[in-house]
Amino acid sequence: QIQRSIVLSNERKVLIEFFHLTNGLNWKNNTNWCSDKPVDFWKGVKVNHKTGRIVKLLLANNNLTGCLSTNLHLLEEIVEIDFRDNNLEGPIPATICLLNKLTGLYLFNNNLTGQIPDGLSDLPLLGVYLYNNYFEDIERTTALFKEKLLDDCYIFI
Repeated sequence: QIQRSIVLSNERKVLIEFFHLTNGLNWKNNTNWCSDKPVDFWKGVKVNHKTGRIVKLLLANNNLTGCLSTNLHLLEEIVEIDFRDNNLEGPIPATICLLNKLTGLYLFNNNLTGQIPDGLSDLPLLGVYLYNNYFEDIERTTALFKEKLLDDCYIFI
């Protein structure tokens, strides 16, 4: 029980860091973020109700600005990240490739730059939506995904 409490506390800290990195005070909807309420009451945060662990971050079209946290990988149980239609910038942190349960990644219509981390193609992704950003060497990344991923994975870069 103590270990579970530490894990949940660490996940909460990751969310609070993310809130500050992405200008959370100016989001369209930041209901309950950084409050004392359980994180499943925070707008866009979904948890596994048996474990309390965060499994989804759904913050599409919410005026997120700034950079993605390099600590999102500490949300080890996450299966879906949906930050589409925002104003995120900078690179996708390579640490996101440590999310070995991630099946959906929706980062399209942002201002992300740099190279897409190669390790993304090693994840069990069923949907990768990264278009309308400013990534480098997209052809190489697309070839890597097509080489490694299953036929039922949707890739839009």
